Amino acid sequence: MLFFRSFFYVIGVVSAVLTILSSVNKDFPRYFDGCAIQIYITIAIICFIVSLFLTRERKSIGIKVSDRVHLKVKYGDIFSEKGIIVIPVNDFFDVLADDKIISRNTLHGKLIEKYFSDDIDFLNSEIENRLSIYTGELVSNRQDGNKVRYPLGTTIKIQKDNQVFFLVAFTRFDKNNRAQLTNLEYQETVIKLIDFIENNSNGYIVNMPLLGAGHSGVKASKQRLLEFLIFSLKIKDNLTLVNGINIILYKSPKKDISLKLIKYYYDVTK
Repeated sequence: MLFFRSFFYVIGVVSAVLTILSSVNKDFPRYFDGCAIQIYITIAIICFIVSLFLTRERKSIGIKVSDRVHLKVKYGDIFSEKGIIVIPVNDFFDVLADDKIISRNTLHGKLIEKYFSDDIDFLNSEIENRLSIYTGELVSNRQDGNKVRYPLGTTIKIQKDNQVFFLVAFTRFDKNNRAQLTNLEYQETVIKLIDFIENNSNGYIVNMPLLGAGHSGVKASKQRLLEFLIFSLKIKDNLTLVNGINIILYKSPKKDISLKLIKYYYDVTK
């Protein structure tokens, strides 16, 4: 569908150009006497090739969310990006990456392994200090990990050397340490996170993963999750992010996400 829209759009542009040339130069049509069919075929082939190029799948896209916010969506390693990194964690803000409490394959686990594997006590102390301004719920019968849970959307800022992280309570752990998150909770958590980012990014670029695409428990396709994240940024009144925000996609969902569709939608509706 997108290809045919692009194809007919290109044909329309070419037709308009030819019409203008014909009106400016009355002798223009005579240049093609005797080879009209070949010309039509050539134009059709060119339009076909141009349409294929325009509707190719993208590795990255840029979207002007508003006059104050520019968004870039791209594939890559979020830990290689410059700026603030958003990390979704569980509502206990656990620091034990043992594949029982926290999987080493999650961003939460990779954060601990990459930056704090030799200094877990420092990380735990930083988290406790930052969470001291929030009211949590004591879960005294929890056997492993931290025993205080915090509301979804609770976000704190921690720093290791020159790297700043925003840790957001994005999933609710049950008694078996399984992540849970309803679609409504997902929406509310994203909105709270955006508020925190606006108030605490201090002019730095922010890098966010595709929230909910892992083991969060939210029931939505990766395409829908990305569309909702972009929509949430767009509808936030007077949102200001001076240096913009990136949504970093991991390579694995490439087959599940069409950036060209998102780019097309925002280009035709801006």
